[in-house]
Amino acid sequence: ERAEAAAVAIAMREAVDKGERIALVTPHRPLARRVSHMLKRWEIAVDDSAGDPLGATEAGVLARLVAAVACGGGAAEWLGLAKHPMCALAAERDAVRAMERVFRGPRIAPDAIAAELSARSDKAAPLAEAITAALAPLAALAAEEATIADFATAQRAALAAVVGEADERPDLAALEAALAALAIPAPTAIGGREWPSTFETLISGIVVRGPHEDAAVRILGPLEARLLHFDHAILGGLNEGTWPAAPDAGPWMSRGMMTAFGI
Repeated sequence: ERAEAAAVAIAMREAVDKGERIALVTPHRPLARRVSHMLKRWEIAVDDSAGDPLGATEAGVLARLVAAVACGGGAAEWLGLAKHPMCALAAERDAVRAMERVFRGPRIAPDAIAAELSARSDKAAPLAEAITAALAPLAALAAEEATIADFATAQRAALAAVVGEADERPDLAALEAALAALAIPAPTAIGGREWPSTFETLISGIVVRGPHEDAAVRILGPLEARLLHFDHAILGGLNEGTWPAAPDAGPWMSRGMMTAFGI
């Protein structure tokens, strides 16, 4: 799959260099995402008609890291949060490097990470204190059971503290809307350690589309591609079981019955 995506991306890059209007037509979303990432590394704008899952956007990844760190995440989550490009708490790179040096030593228990960073590094201490303070509303719920609405409200407050004053972004707006919808009071209660996985599941069906760009290369599904014309089109994912998809017998008819009906 990686080689297939690389071949498609190189062909699209070549077409862009020639000034051609090009599109990738595929129903295979993993392939489309790989191609999109490769093209963006070459600074080629991509307009994907299917959008990106909210949890995979920059704002979505940041929100997942916030939930993980507040609810008992380890060194990897702490470092991922500090290094995230949307995190406004890590103003100095020296503080992030100091945090990384502390984590290279013996493994630190999640509950002791903030105290260890403050005790073992003067440069990492302010960053650890800032993260702890920003995530305090959510961390307070992690030690007990609370409703999903309470967790969503606390997550929203923690995320706002981590991001600070950010520019308008489609993924951040969609994330705030999702958290606002989850903040509606409901009797369902969960444990604090369950919130990161629950939150990831609750936003898994939300898709975010960026602003349309006329100059961008296009990634389309088979249906949208029928209505558009391009100088060069690439069909991706023409593999048995992907395109065409494997037939779904469904819950009501077996394959023998479908054959008898001529379907």
